[in-house]
Amino acid sequence: MRPYTTRLSLLLALSSASLLLTAQVVCAGTTAYSSKQVQQRVETFDPYRKGVTEVELSAGHFWSVGTKGTVRRPDTEWIMGSARFGWMLNDASGSGPFRGNWEFLVGAFGDYFYDGPGNYFVGADLNLRYNFVQPNATVVPFIQIGAGGAYGDWADEAPEQGLVGTDWNWELQGALGVRWMLSERLALVTYAQWQHFSNGGSSNNNRGLNGVGAMAGLSWFF
Repeated sequence: MRPYTTRLSLLLALSSASLLLTAQVVCAGTTAYSSKQVQQRVETFDPYRKGVTEVELSAGHFWSVGTKGTVRRPDTEWIMGSARFGWMLNDASGSGPFRGNWEFLVGAFGDYFYDGPGNYFVGADLNLRYNFVQPNATVVPFIQIGAGGAYGDWADEAPEQGLVGTDWNWELQGALGVRWMLSERLALVTYAQWQHFSNGGSSNNNRGLNGVGAMAGLSWFF
């Protein structure tokens, strides 16, 4: 009877060891899976991280400034549509109210003049934007400057005016705005913008056209 008892005890010991090892493996796997889930929940998308890209579509209304309502310096109003593609150049850094990051944007725009001489300007520009980013902020102010070129019909349609004297012109612009984060990747963008057209003195009619306007649109980060 003793050999049988010995074999039975050995079998029970091996079974207990096997069950204990299985329980440890299961617990370890469960712990690893739980840790992975927690990590996935913690790691959220940061739209202002270096390398993140953005597509921005916006539209708005502009009024001329510095004009006098005369034939040579006519008042005008126009509607502008804009599309921009941006790259975050660095992570948000710093402290206090000036904490933020730099963003480079390439843009295309079209201006339709419904009041005043001329009908349109179309063009493209390069922009540099500074985003004032606080940790976990849902409201992100920004400041922006840009320059580019534009083609329009002012010189042909209204040669008597003295603001724009050539079809091709330089375009300068600056903006102050706010992004309202609707989610991690989607934002409502609103901004006030100054826009300037000039041929840089290449013709006699070159006082330049200046306008200020209000723009609104949507941004998608990826």
